[in-house]
Amino acid sequence: MEVTNGLISRLVKSKSTERVLAPIASQVSLLMILNEVQGEEPADASALNVSACVDRVTQAVEGFIRVGHDQRHRSPDPLFDSQMSAACETLELAKSELYVAGQRISGTPTSSRAHSSLTAAAKDVLQAVLRVLVVVDDVEVRRCVQAVSVVETKVKNVCNVRESRDLVSAFKELTEAVLYMTMMMSRRQKDLVSSAQRDELMTGLNLMRKGVSSLRMAIQTHLKYPNNPQAQACKQQVLDQTISVLMDMRATLESGPPTDLDADLAGHFVDHIDKVLEGLGEGSRFELSPDMESWIASIIRHAMGVALLCHGTYRHLVTRTCQRILQSKFRLFELQQSMIHSPHLSEIRLDYEGVCEVLLDEFCELEKHVNMALLNLIIDTCCFTSQPLEQLATAAIHNQVRRAQLPSR
Repeated sequence: MEVTNGLISRLVKSKSTERVLAPIASQVSLLMILNEVQGEEPADASALNVSACVDRVTQAVEGFIRVGHDQRHRSPDPLFDSQMSAACETLELAKSELYVAGQRISGTPTSSRAHSSLTAAAKDVLQAVLRVLVVVDDVEVRRCVQAVSVVETKVKNVCNVRESRDLVSAFKELTEAVLYMTMMMSRRQKDLVSSAQRDELMTGLNLMRKGVSSLRMAIQTHLKYPNNPQAQACKQQVLDQTISVLMDMRATLESGPPTDLDADLAGHFVDHIDKVLEGLGEGSRFELSPDMESWIASIIRHAMGVALLCHGTYRHLVTRTCQRILQSKFRLFELQQSMIHSPHLSEIRLDYEGVCEVLLDEFCELEKHVNMALLNLIIDTCCFTSQPLEQLATAAIHNQVRRAQLPSR
C-alpha cells in the first residue's frame, strides 16, 4: 500500500504525530526524488547521493525502533506492548529491505529494476514508521476514552444516590473525574488535526460543564420530592443528555479524521505555502513554528503527487524544485541547531538568513510550477474529451433556447 497524501491524512489524527513524521517523510521524499532523477546525472554521482540518503533514512529508522522498544518496556499496557512490538518488527524488516535496495543501487546504478525496488522499499519504510506513530497515538486516545468512561460511571453513581447525605461525596468524585477528563480532552483537542473534531470536543466539554450543574439541581430536586413525576422526568432528561454528550465525545475520540478531509487537500497546499512564506519572512524566521516541517512535508507530498500525473517539462520542474527545497530545508534546520549551540557566531546567522531567502524563492517557484502543471493537465483532459464537452455545451444552449421560447403566463 502506497503512503500517499490521502492515506496520511486518514491515519494521522494529531499534530504531534505530524511533527514527528515530517522529518523522516522528507528524507524518504528526497530519496525517492533522487532515485527518479538519477538518469539526469552521472551514474556514480547519482548512486552516491542515493546511498547517502539511504544511510540517513536508516539511521532515523533505527532511532524510531529504539524509542519504540524503550516505550514498550516502560509501559504497563499489554495492548500497547503487543502492538508496538509488531510495529517495530515491521519497521525493522522495512529497514533491512531498504538497505538491500540501496546496496543494489550502488552495485547497478543504471538498473531500472533496482530503482523500482528502492522506491517500493522507501514507501514501505514510511508506512512502517507511520504505523509506529499510530500505535503511540492510540495510547493517548485510550487514556482519553478511559477518562470519559470514568465520568460516565460517576454520573450514574450520582443518579443512584437515594440519601441527601451521600450526595456530597458522590458529586465530589464526579467533579474530580470531570476535571481530569477536561484536562485530558483539552490537551487532545488542541492536538487534533481536524478542525471539525476539535470543535466537536470543545462543544462536548462546554456542554459537560453546564450539564454537571444541571445534574446537581435535578438530583437535589428529586431527592427533595422523590414522588414528584416532574422531578423524576427532569432527572432522567438531564441524565440522558449528559450520557449522550459523553458518548458523542467518545465517538469523536475513536473515529479517524472526517471522510471529506481530502476535499481540502488542494486548499491546504496553498494555505501551507502561505504559512511557510510568512514563517520564513524577515520578521519571524528566527522563531520557526513547530509545524514548519509538517507544512513543508505536506507541500512536497502534494507537489510530487501532481508531478506524477505529468510528463516532460513540468514534471521535471516540479521534481527538481522539490529536491532543492528538501535539501535546503535540511540545511535550514542544521543551521537552526547550530545557532542554538553557538548564538554569538554571526557567520551561522548570515548563512541561516541566506537559506531562508533561497527557500522563499523556491517555494514561490514551486507554487508557480504546480499551478502551471495543473493547468496543463486540465487542458490535456479537455483536448482528449472535446466531443463530450461539445455535446454538453450544445445541450446547455438548446435548453436555454427552449426556456426562452416558453410562452409567458
